[in-house]
Amino acid sequence: KEAYKAFMEKLHDFDYEITDEKISDDGESADVTVKITTYDFGNAYLDTYEELLQKNDPDKITQDMLYGTMFKKMSELKDKKYSEKVTVKCTKSDDEWKPSLNGNAQFQNALFGGTIKIVSELANNK
Repeated sequence: KEAYKAFMEKLHDFDYEITDEKISDDGESADVTVKITTYDFGNAYLDTYEELLQKNDPDKITQDMLYGTMFKKMSELKDKKYSEKVTVKCTKSDDEWKPSLNGNAQFQNALFGGTIKIVSELANNK
């Protein structure tokens, strides 16, 4: 539980920079490019996965083993080495810009430091 809690704190510790915006001709929508910088959770996950496979029979790796090791490794990351530019669609409502993040896999992957892409690649290679 402690490793999970520490990981969740790291997950919320990211930097972002708006690098570009393209507002529609009618001024009601925009595509905003955001550079997200966070910890390299994806490679920490991959390291955990490979480490467990080297030391254990794949059929004997439990969820507790995987998640316990993974959250510990991810929570110990020191530097924000993962960076990705993503496009966020925004719409104007009551003179405020609202981002549309539901279903934006690229944005979600960036926040999770590349983890979603790596997990997907591992799943597709089986």
